Amino acid sequence: TLLPYPGSSTSCITQQSGELQIMKADQCDNCQFFKQYPWTHIAGTCRRYPPQVISVLSSARYPDDIQNSEVESKQPTVENTDWCGEYKKL
Repeated sequence: TLLPYPGSSTSCITQQSGELQIMKADQCDNCQFFKQYPWTHIAGTCRRYPPQVISVLSSARYPDDIQNSEVESKQPTVENTDWCGEYKKL
């Protein structure tokens, strides 16, 4: 039997052989690919794949000037309670 753990959307209580156990949900904060940001307790990066080019930023002043554009490459930002099909338990 699974029951929500009071005060938490990330855990549940299960009863096996008469004992109650708290189980963490299969989500980012319980995944081996997740790296939490040091400045917050609710988000981090997913390190499942290498960094990807995610945006090209153009300067508002020179929108057609390639020399004033930036390309960023990084892992996606995810929240602790997110989940995906690539989850691997710690």
